[in-house]
Amino acid sequence: MKLLNRLTVAQFQELTAIDPDMGNLRKKVNTVCIVDGVEQSAVEGWTIDQLNARAAVIDEECGALSMLPAKRVVRIGGKRYRMEWFIDQMSAGQMMELLNYQLTSDREVVANLHLLLASLTREVTWYGKTLAYDGGKHAERAELMKKAKMADVWGFACFFLRHSEPLLKIMQTYFDRASKRMTTDKA
Repeated sequence: MKLLNRLTVAQFQELTAIDPDMGNLRKKVNTVCIVDGVEQSAVEGWTIDQLNARAAVIDEECGALSMLPAKRVVRIGGKRYRMEWFIDQMSAGQMMELLNYQLTSDREVVANLHLLLASLTREVTWYGKTLAYDGGKHAERAELMKKAKMADVWGFACFFLRHSEPLLKIMQTYFDRASKRMTTDKA
């Protein structure tokens, strides 16, 4: 679990972007380089036993991702953010952002994880007041979310994605039909 307390969203995205068709040895080297932040040349100097041992520890600890609890409030970059649990509590701007992301595969979800998190969070003041959603700061929040620790955000991301997918599809269909209806009404 120590690894998940220091593994960032950006590192996790890099890990999942490793080509699955790459050779097993090359995958292990790349994994260790990403997680431990060491140069490839340094890892290539390790013995196979050292590499296999470190890769096994990383695999085991990453396997614990599914056991992470969903946190309601997280601290990222010195600020606190509240995760939006329910779609009906989100602003229209948050929903529009969510509907724009490509989320048809697990790889796309992870590649867009920082964007999803930026859309699903609202800043909380030091005295606990949740601020209104500011879509203009989405890019800034997305960059900040890349630095978020997986132990803080993965449980929430899984919760949201698992339970909101059907509702997001229904809402997308509704918005598509509404926009077509508005277009035909003007014509």
